Parts: sequence; C-alpha cells; structure tokens
Amino acid sequence: MTKKKDPKDYEKLGRPAWEPSAAQLKILEDSFRLGAQVKEALAQAKIPSSTFYDYLNAHPDFSEQIEWWQQYPIMLAKHSVVRHMEEDGNLALRYLQLKRKDEFNTRTELTGADGEALAMPTIQILPVAVKGDDEE
Repeated sequence: MTKKKDPKDYEKLGRPAWEPSAAQLKILEDSFRLGAQVKEALAQAKIPSSTFYDYLNAHPDFSEQIEWWQQYPIMLAKHSVVRHMEEDGNLALRYLQLKRKDEFNTRTELTGADGEALAMPTIQILPVAVKGDDEE
C-alpha cells in the first residue's frame, strides 16, 4: 500500500515565484527615474507584464518604491526651476503664474453668479421698412 503524501508537499509544486534580479531592478529604477511608463520600463528590463503585476500583488512595498522613482523627474525639474529663478525673471514669473494662478495668472475667467455659466443675451431682429416700398 502506498503511503499518503503530506499536504505540505503539494505547496511546493508549480512554478516558483519570480524575483527580479539586481540587473532588472537597476533597469526598472533607471527607467522610472527617467519618466518611463510601466510598459516602457518592463520592455527595457525584459519582464512580462503578467509576471510583474503578480510580483506587485505579492509585494505592495515595491509598488511604493516605483512611485518614488516616478517622482524623481518631477523633483529634479522643480529643483532646476528654483535654482535658476534668480537668473531668469521670466522663469520666476512663469513659475508663480502656474503655482499661484489666482494672484499671478493673466488669464481671467468670466462666470455668472456662484460660478455658473454666463447667460447669453438674446438678440431679436425685427424687419425694417425701407423707404419707397409703400408706394407700389
């Protein structure tokens, strides 16, 4: 008679979970820090998207790491803008126009009461009598 297998032995069956190599992690980090989308980064690292998303589901902290990498170009651009504002007054003004629209933006929006759309006036066109038409 055959011996019954322990249920713990069945857990080891199947494909082992994928773990990114150090080289793949470096490619992902570099790609995301350059502003790449997920598909672009995965193509660069040669990682199938299904494998990547399975890994993200198992490691939610890695998703947070990716978000940090994706913020790098934004922070770099902000740092560059702030660093060069002293030299370029137009850059400083443009920054203020974008960050403090209510104070510095030259664009104005016209709205009705409580932010509603303005009512369009109705123009009524009436026929005009032309001189000489009554004589016929």
